[in-house]
Amino acid sequence: MLAETLMRQLFFGESHGVGIIRTFQAQCAGFLADPALEEALRVQIADESRHARAYARMLVKRGGVRVGPAAADPGWRTIVGHMAAAKSFSTTLIGIYGLMEPFNLLSLENLLRPLLDASELAEVDQIARDEARHIGMFDVLAELVERRILRVDAAECTEMIRVFFDALKDGIALPSGERARLPRGAWRDFMRHAGQLVDRIATWHDPASPSLSSATTWH
Repeated sequence: MLAETLMRQLFFGESHGVGIIRTFQAQCAGFLADPALEEALRVQIADESRHARAYARMLVKRGGVRVGPAAADPGWRTIVGHMAAAKSFSTTLIGIYGLMEPFNLLSLENLLRPLLDASELAEVDQIARDEARHIGMFDVLAELVERRILRVDAAECTEMIRVFFDALKDGIALPSGERARLPRGAWRDFMRHAGQLVDRIATWHDPASPSLSSATTWH
């Protein structure tokens, strides 16, 4: 039950992440001519699609368990919906690279891996390597922000963090009504990471500079 719940959660995030990252890619292209970053984002879009297909296959193999939006945890739907509705560079930067990808990696390592068979484990280990690479892109993008090449809206960054933790404060909902939570040590590590993220955002705020997210609306 836990494995299928996690797979549905991850399938929902990965499948919707394709569109969010594609929009993010278009926004970056309008402000930054960087072939390496453009290629990294193209690869990530392909990764997200491949991950969604992998989780769908694993769910079907386990009995055709539902993979539609209603099958995902309500909190996760709130997080993804907030990013999709905001259409904001700042929100996506924090939501995808600062929070979702690190949380997914911890969930894979601490909750999902022990429940998998050998064939599933091989696929999920590759997904985990991809997720780690995606997380590394946060530092690349953050450096561009810190060099004032890209601008962020600190209020939108902070709101994304609030939405994320409000949505997941009780863990991931299981069909039984129970909540699946990361082990205490892993959750403590994630909270430490979130605290560092808040501190970093605080250094980005420059009232004299227009923010990328407020200067442009995605369509």
